[in-house]
Amino acid sequence: TPDFFAVFGTAPLLGSGFPDASSSAVISERLWRSRYSASTDLSAMKVLVSGRPYAIAGVMPESFDFPHTTDVWVPIDLATDTRARSAHNYWIVGDVKRGTSLLAAQADLATVAARIAADNPTENGHVRAKVVDLQESLTGAVKPTLVLLTVMAGLVLLIACGNVANLLLVRSSGRRREIAVRAALGAERQRLIRQLLTESAVLAFGGALLGVVLAVASARASRAVPLIAALPVPPRIVDPWVRAFTLSLAVGTALDFGLAPALQASRIELVESLKQAGGRTTTSHGLRGALVSAQVALAALLLVGATLTARSILRLQGEQLGFDAARLTLLYANPPGTVRDDARREAVNQLLDRVRALPGVTSAAASDVVPFTGGGSNGGVMIEGQPAATGKAQPHAAWRMVSGGYFATLGIPLRHGRDFGEVDRGGPRTIIINEAMARLYWPGQDPMGALVAAPGLDEEEYVAHQKGEEIWMTVVGVVGDTRDVGFSLPPQPTIYFPLIQDPNTDATIFVRSSIPTASLRTPLLAAASAVSPEVPARVQALKETMTRSVSTPRFRAFLIGLFASLALVLATIGIYGVAAYVTAQRTSEIGIRMALGARGSQVLLSVVGRVVKYVAIGLALGLAAAAASTRFIAQFLYGITASDLSTYAFVGAVLAFVSLASAYGPARRAARIDPMKALRSE
Repeated sequence: TPDFFAVFGTAPLLGSGFPDASSSAVISERLWRSRYSASTDLSAMKVLVSGRPYAIAGVMPESFDFPHTTDVWVPIDLATDTRARSAHNYWIVGDVKRGTSLLAAQADLATVAARIAADNPTENGHVRAKVVDLQESLTGAVKPTLVLLTVMAGLVLLIACGNVANLLLVRSSGRRREIAVRAALGAERQRLIRQLLTESAVLAFGGALLGVVLAVASARASRAVPLIAALPVPPRIVDPWVRAFTLSLAVGTALDFGLAPALQASRIELVESLKQAGGRTTTSHGLRGALVSAQVALAALLLVGATLTARSILRLQGEQLGFDAARLTLLYANPPGTVRDDARREAVNQLLDRVRALPGVTSAAASDVVPFTGGGSNGGVMIEGQPAATGKAQPHAAWRMVSGGYFATLGIPLRHGRDFGEVDRGGPRTIIINEAMARLYWPGQDPMGALVAAPGLDEEEYVAHQKGEEIWMTVVGVVGDTRDVGFSLPPQPTIYFPLIQDPNTDATIFVRSSIPTASLRTPLLAAASAVSPEVPARVQALKETMTRSVSTPRFRAFLIGLFASLALVLATIGIYGVAAYVTAQRTSEIGIRMALGARGSQVLLSVVGRVVKYVAIGLALGLAAAAASTRFIAQFLYGITASDLSTYAFVGAVLAFVSLASAYGPARRAARIDPMKALRSE
């Protein structure tokens, strides 16, 4: 509407809003720079939308992005576009008055909605008004994902801190004699703690700085990765507050986890420490073992989440779609025209004929909806012979406009009846329904020949409905069900209308070929240019569109898997480090035992057994924590429960194997110790 930008309080970067509500358009800064080379002379610019030319009146700044990724805003004629009251395809955005709460606004609009429902009980009897905060409505869906990824990043940080703490403990144990000498020379305990914490801070700051640099570099490089490039919004790390927070968090946690080793190192017995050799210590291994158990527990928690998510994505992409997406190419090229323009219909037919004649093309058809793009309409329908219903009880279906040959091109099976064809041109209105609609509204019956009306389909249908003269459409075919809205959504009742009877509909050309999309791109663009040279065309593989539709859950699964892999690597390093340290500390003991007749296998089991104890405790705690968090992670899964026992068994087996493999190397070296060399070193 004309006051759209004023409601948001955003001034155009260049020009104005809609000075002429009938023929002016506003474009995004992105489009302005890419197509018009950022020219400041708006008077010479025009943009073609659905075949209609608009003068460019203004350019919106990059920061204005509503609806998301919009490039062109054109005025709408609400007087003619909203006559069909069953079509609810508009957003209403309002600026709440100062001092007015959302609850008060909700009460006001509830009164308005009740009045509309009373005046139009058939179409709007079930309609209610709900006021929501715009920011919440735009970001609410991604909050659970952000919370999940933040928690996982925090768990990886904790595992890394556990490793740092373990390494500092080992380091401080090796420096006990040095610290004892410093204390003997008069250094106070507080000063020793400050020195050790300063060393930890230097290490932490260097690591955090390197991490931020790598994060910025990887964010830039990641845009070339197909999985990331398919995201609706590419990752950006440009906020200085994010970098500052990352640095402070890394340094703060490193200092926190460096405090325990510093306190332990500064708590010394001078005489005992000065007597011991530089690298020997009798310090208890309890703290190091607890850190290993914590690392394993956190790694188990992350691995369970990653495994469940990966299996969910595989289940999701393995669902039967009801159509064959292989070798299907999309040609976006809407010929110009106006409402009920026969020239527009003929342009679509000419384009289809040219495309079908191209080498390598098996078949071609047109539809107003591309699967997995969120397009398409839906609305209430009336079925002759069935009681009239309103509100939620009224039969509803998704609406698709398709040309003849659409079902054969997409590989959708025709169960009963016939396809659309020339017989439908200028003849009585016909429709084809899917099996889901047949099962729901004609259970146990044959829907062939049934009459259906869709009052909200177009103005002609709506005007007739208002007069009580329904325009009935005959069911001439039943086709198989498809999942064309989302992988996780079951097939919905769908009505297919013949495109030949509705020339006003924008249509995308579907092309099935024996050659790849890359080889078809140039011929398809040439065919589109030959029919409508003034309309820009675009070619894309349907598989690419489908990949984009699941880009967010796939990227989420990728990040969860990445976090889990990092956790596993860090836990492995921690286990190996403890096993190696335990072995080094027990060299003398092992030498004596072997001198007294202990076999190498006994020594190996002794070293591995101590590590296995820590790992078993951590594994039990981690799997229990994963089981307790099932309610949270369940919202990200499809086709699999968060308490899937096979997943827990798999994670347990992986961690047990990795732990044993990590401890085996140091234990094997311990089993090969020469007793005489070990005793001689003492």
